[in-house]
Amino acid sequence: MEHTLSEQLRMAIDALDRCEARSMAGQFALEVMHEVRNPLDALGNLVYLAADARELGLVNDYMNAAKEQIVSLNQIANQTLTLARNAQTATLVDMLGIVEAAIRVHQRRIDSKQVHLVRDMCEEASLSVRKGEILQVVSNLIGNALDALPLQGTVSIRVRRRLAHICLLVSCPGDNVSAVGSIP
Repeated sequence: MEHTLSEQLRMAIDALDRCEARSMAGQFALEVMHEVRNPLDALGNLVYLAADARELGLVNDYMNAAKEQIVSLNQIANQTLTLARNAQTATLVDMLGIVEAAIRVHQRRIDSKQVHLVRDMCEEASLSVRKGEILQVVSNLIGNALDALPLQGTVSIRVRRRLAHICLLVSCPGDNVSAVGSIP
């Protein structure tokens, strides 16, 4: 299959854009880890001091300071996630691939609980979404279903196209547990 010069140029530009995005992501990760390292160092020191402290009052003081550092870490994580989500642009993705990826995330739990997984998915379910966000939603739904299940329970996942919407149903038949979502 031969490509025209303009197609080759477009493919080269796309590849360069992907490389630049990865480079920026790596730089961002370094900066975030630098911000995370300080509270982690403080937590390590506070836990050491608390373990070595002989007075209950000192232990409480160190543990309260540790809680403050944990709040700082949560703020850094939340700011990072918000920034990353806002940076994502909606792209055309295959919802069936997203569902399968979310299942793979939980495969170890599915196997260990001997869960019977029922897939009922339509053939075509592409839509324009922020891939990371929708993967997180589907993964949370599956995780919640697994939490609600007894050993050897059943999780049913249904994906249907309804006009311009994709309907997703994650349920535990017989356990009265289900979550339904419609994605425009």
